[in-house]
Amino acid sequence: MHPKLLLIRHGQTALNTQGRVHSQQDSTGLDETGRWQASRLVEVCRGYGVRSMLASPEARALETAQIVADALGVPLQCSEALQERNWGQWSGESWSQIHERLKPMPLEERFTFAPPGGESWQQMEQRLTGCVEAWRGLSESVAVVAHGGLLRALIPLLLDEPRETSFRYDLENASVSVFGVEAEGFEVAGLNDVGHLRR
Repeated sequence: MHPKLLLIRHGQTALNTQGRVHSQQDSTGLDETGRWQASRLVEVCRGYGVRSMLASPEARALETAQIVADALGVPLQCSEALQERNWGQWSGESWSQIHERLKPMPLEERFTFAPPGGESWQQMEQRLTGCVEAWRGLSESVAVVAHGGLLRALIPLLLDEPRETSFRYDLENASVSVFGVEAEGFEVAGLNDVGHLRR
């Protein structure tokens, strides 16, 4: 089996259900639904032959990954590079409020703009480029558990697409996006799969 890279959005949290953004280093973990969703990821990862897990250090991503890693008996590592974008003083606001502020900006301005006390899209992307390079040489399947906004920015980097394609990737909680690791890059095998969450 060729190695696969699985990109997983963490399970549901209470703030997710309210449509609000988390602050960076938020201690909020999964809600009851989120823990159930994480348990449903176990067989998906087993089916792809996942041999290790990599997670954002944010509590909600780490809890999701830990449930899967414990069930599979595989190692779990944290990577600061996988933290969600830091929205600074905008943390805790709704996505719709943030979108209204960003909408008037042209794409290049949005790319370099940082909210007060926060991080720009460009800064987030810069910390992801090292991950992409490291994953090019994967010899076994790895599951990465991170955040919706971060994964949205990451997928175009994997596929060498223009950054504006990131707006296509609206990933659900506990969704799995699968990429084949080829010599020349990454190949999409599935995006935003939530079939395992059908009760």
